Parts: sequence; structure tokens; C-alpha cells
Amino acid sequence: MTGLMRPMRMLLIVALLALPDWGAGSIVAAAWSAARDGSGSVRPEFADTMQRLRPAIRAAARRHAAGVAPLDAGRFAVVIAAVLYNEHLGWLEDALPPLQVATPTAQRAQIALNLALGTDLTVWPTNLRPSVVAEMLRHELPLADGRVMLAPVLHSALPADASYARITHELIDAPAAVEYLAANLERGAWRARAEGVPVTWQALAAWHNQGIVAPAAIAGHPAAAHYLRRAARYIPRAEALLAVAATHDAFRWLARPGKRPLAWVSERRRDRPPPARAAAQG
Repeated sequence: MTGLMRPMRMLLIVALLALPDWGAGSIVAAAWSAARDGSGSVRPEFADTMQRLRPAIRAAARRHAAGVAPLDAGRFAVVIAAVLYNEHLGWLEDALPPLQVATPTAQRAQIALNLALGTDLTVWPTNLRPSVVAEMLRHELPLADGRVMLAPVLHSALPADASYARITHELIDAPAAVEYLAANLERGAWRARAEGVPVTWQALAAWHNQGIVAPAAIAGHPAAAHYLRRAARYIPRAEALLAVAATHDAFRWLARPGKRPLAWVSERRRDRPPPARAAAQG
């Protein structure tokens, strides 16, 4: 995917420049901004899905909170929700909203191929691959140096040798898929501790997207950095969905014009006190 990002973006620009003169400049600017940083938009039907998934998200966050410390259950629930929002649209559909009408069809096609042929395509709504779940069923966690460590983060009725088709059938059940997503994000925390890097929401999201956790690795990986920029757009929506107070502490990721693509905030900002509501909740 990384190698395709630049040519796909150039194709997007060329296509937009071919639009009629009416408002073409503003359309190009808006689409390019969405392609670069994400728009934070959500399809109405997926907004309804997320409302229904709130209990599952909160429950999964509570089950796995101990494994993702220092994030608490509330913050971890926000991470889960932000990843779900980020996965429901690809960057191209985000930049060109008319393409979103085809998104459900593409998602169903991938699921059908997995069920029929046992392929390893990502499965909506979490966009987990069956191979990732297979690793979790075997309690395996691959490390950066090629070793595999034991990471029993998942308790599932599926056998350790479940086929990709059977795993896909499990992943299309949205509440169950949320549990698998939470377990995989917890694996990201295990991987971060194994590499000696902080457990942050950025590390967990980058683990889900590209299988990396270290800040230097993420900053040097265009696709991962782009994924986090898009995910950051969804954090306020995820906080609102789960009624979690906004924060300016280490959870918050800031993207400032003219700065490096990743700005890692390691302590509460001294120049801006937290909102009273957030402070009251600790």
C-alpha cells in the first residue's frame, strides 16, 4: 500500500484538475486536504453502527485495560472507536466522497472471497486479516527481530487451527470483531513494552495498521504516519460517542502546520491547563 500512495495521490490530483471550472479550485483543495490528513467524515449508516457498538466497545476496553496501561479503560475505548472510524473509509473514499457508494460493495466482495476461497483479505468493520486472528488464537506475537513471543491476550471459542474462512465468519459479527480488535491492540502494547517504547494510542493504532510501534519507525513510515493523521481526526468523535472527556495529556496527538508529521506529547501542556471537566475526572 505504501508504494501506491504517491501515484494514487497524483492520479487524484489529475482527476480533480479535470473537473469543470465551477469551484474546481476549492474542490481540489478540499480533496487534497482530506487525502493528506483525513476529513473526519463518517457515513451515516456507520454512525448508526457505532452507536449500537458502544456497549461492546466499552466492555472490550474493560477486559483489556490492564494490558494497555497506562491507558485506562475509558481512554482505551476511545482508541478502539477511533480505529473503527478510521477503518470504515479508505483515504481515497475520504478524499472523494462520491466513491463511498461503492465502499460497502467492496467490503462484501472481500468477505465473500475469504469465505469461499479462504483468502486473507481484511474483514470489515475492523479490517483485521484472518492471519492476524490466527496469530492471536495461537497466542503468538511477532517481534521486530523476527522472534515470536507468547502473548495470551485472547480467549476465543475458535480452535487454534481455525481456517481463514471460519475466522472471517467470526469477524463479520461486529461485536465479536470489536473484541478481536481490542485484543490485537493489546498485542500492540505488549510489542511496545518488548521494544522498550511508550504504550500510547499512536503505538497501538500503528500496530494495527502496519505492525510497528516505535515512534522512530512510525515517523519514518509514510503510510503509518498518514494513518495516524487520519485517526487523530476521529478522536473527538470517539470521545463524544463514549462520553469521555477530552484531554490535553499524553493521549492527545497534535498535528501542527510546518511541524514534523508526528508530534508526540509526553506530558500535560504547561501553557494550557486542562478543561475543568477533564481535570475533575482525573
